[in-house]
Amino acid sequence: MIGCGRAFPPAGGGRGWVRRLLVAGIGILAPLFLFLLLLEGAARRWAPEHVIPPPKQRVAWMPYQRAPSIPGLPVEYIPYRSVLHIYPEPKRAYLGPGNRVEIRFNSQGFRDVEHAPSPPAGGHRIVVLGDSFTLGEGVHFRDIYPRRLEALLEKRCNCPIDVVNLSFMGAATYHEAILLEHKGMPLSPDIVIVGFVLNDALHPAREMTDVVDNFMLFNPDLFEKGRKSNWLTRHSRLARWLSDRYRLARLRRETEAAYRSLYREEELGFRLMKQALVRMKEMTRAGGAHLLVAVFPLMHDLDDSYPFRSIHRLILDLCAAEGIDAVDLFPDFRGIDARELWAHPSDHHPNERAHAIIAEALAREIERRGLLGR
Repeated sequence: MIGCGRAFPPAGGGRGWVRRLLVAGIGILAPLFLFLLLLEGAARRWAPEHVIPPPKQRVAWMPYQRAPSIPGLPVEYIPYRSVLHIYPEPKRAYLGPGNRVEIRFNSQGFRDVEHAPSPPAGGHRIVVLGDSFTLGEGVHFRDIYPRRLEALLEKRCNCPIDVVNLSFMGAATYHEAILLEHKGMPLSPDIVIVGFVLNDALHPAREMTDVVDNFMLFNPDLFEKGRKSNWLTRHSRLARWLSDRYRLARLRRETEAAYRSLYREEELGFRLMKQALVRMKEMTRAGGAHLLVAVFPLMHDLDDSYPFRSIHRLILDLCAAEGIDAVDLFPDFRGIDARELWAHPSDHHPNERAHAIIAEALAREIERRGLLGR
C-alpha cells in the first residue's frame, strides 16, 4: 500500500501547476496586451477619426432648381442663380478661401458663359452634354474641360471656337438626348460631344443608389451605423480603423458589382441608354453635326487593376455597331495615382488636373479625325 501513495502528487502540487499555467499565460498575454495598447495609442495619435471625410455641403441663398420646362428632364437650374459646394478638411489650396467652389448658372440655366444664337462667323460650335463630371463639381469654372477645350482648339485651328456646355448634375444619356433635341441642335453645332460616365446607364427614373454613387461621393453614414452597433468600435480607435477599412473594401466590391449590373441586357436603363445614343446619332446626322462619345474612367485604380475595362469595351463596341464615333479616355489617365485626380478626398469627381487631361484628349481626338475641317 506504500506504493499506492506515490500515485498522488504531493499536497499543493495541483495548485502549483495551475500557478505555473497562470504565470505562463500572463507572460504571453501581457506583451500582447501591451502591444495592442501601443497600437491603440498609435491609432489615436495618427489614424484619422474617419476613413473618409464628411461630405461636402451645398449652400444656396436662394433656390437654384425648379421643375423642368422640358418633359422628361428631372430638374432644371434657375437662370442667374448659384450654389456653393463647401468642402470639409483637409483644405486644398486650389479651392481657395472657404475651401469651396461656386456653381453659377447663365441665362439658360447652365454652368456656362452666354452664347449667341448663331455659331461664330468663320468658326465652329461644339455642344457638350454630360453630368456632374462635365459640369465640373469641385472645379472652378475657368478650369472645367469645356472651357479648356475651347481655348485649346482656338489656338490650334486659329479660328473662333464656341463650346456650349449643356450638362447638369445627375444627367443620364436618356436626359442628354432630350437636351440635345430641345437645346443643343437649335444652336446649329458642328460637333456634339457626349461626356459618358459609367453611371449614365442608370434608369432615369431611379434615384442614384448609395452603392452606385459611392465611387464619387462616399457616404460616412454607412460607416457610422456599423460603429454604433459595436461596443469595441465605439471605444477603440484601432478597432474603428480596422472595421472601417474592412467596410470600405467590402463597399468597393459592392460598388463594382453594382456598376456592372447596370449593363445587363435586361436592365431598362441600359436599353434606354442605347436608344438615346441612336437617337442622338440620328439628330446630329440630320442636322449636319458630328457626334463623338467620350468614355470617361472613374477615378479609381487607374492601372491594370482598373475594374471597369470590360464596360468601356462594351460601350465602344456598342457605338461602333451603331456607326457612332467614340473615344476611350482611360489610356490618358492610365498610370496616374487616382488620388491626385480627386476634387477632394471626400469627392472623387475629377479635379482641375483631370479636366485638363480630358480637354487635351478631346482636342487631340477632334484634330485626329479632322472634324474642324469638315
